[in-house]
Amino acid sequence: MTEIEPKFGFPLFTKRNSTVYLGDHKKLVISDVWAFWDYVIKKNAKNKSFMSSLLEQAKNFYIAAENSPIKSKPLLFYYSFLNLSKIVISLEKGYGPRNIFHHGMKENHNNKFIHSDIELHIKKTTLKNVAIELMEVLE
Repeated sequence: MTEIEPKFGFPLFTKRNSTVYLGDHKKLVISDVWAFWDYVIKKNAKNKSFMSSLLEQAKNFYIAAENSPIKSKPLLFYYSFLNLSKIVISLEKGYGPRNIFHHGMKENHNNKFIHSDIELHIKKTTLKNVAIELMEVLE
């Protein structure tokens, strides 16, 4: 297993043009990514309680993953990332608690992880497909 250096941290989302006003500075140095997302939600979200709930879940899954046995970490990190993805999508597209989110992926294990196939589900209007919607937001 390859260890990721702590300086790289948890993945952040970036775009050429930010929808978040952070002042006149081009760079923002932060030591707490959770406080950053809390700030973004408070400044930009229409559904603050819904988004704060997603952030709290993301943070708790992340902390649980850091303190779990190695075999439990991937799933917990996945759920943390999934909730952060829902925040990004909801900020960009104005989604709220009434929207139903689905992972948007299907995995065929094929008896061994190395032989697995991952397939994206088709985008639907009633269900929010996190995988496809995140790809659209990040271009």
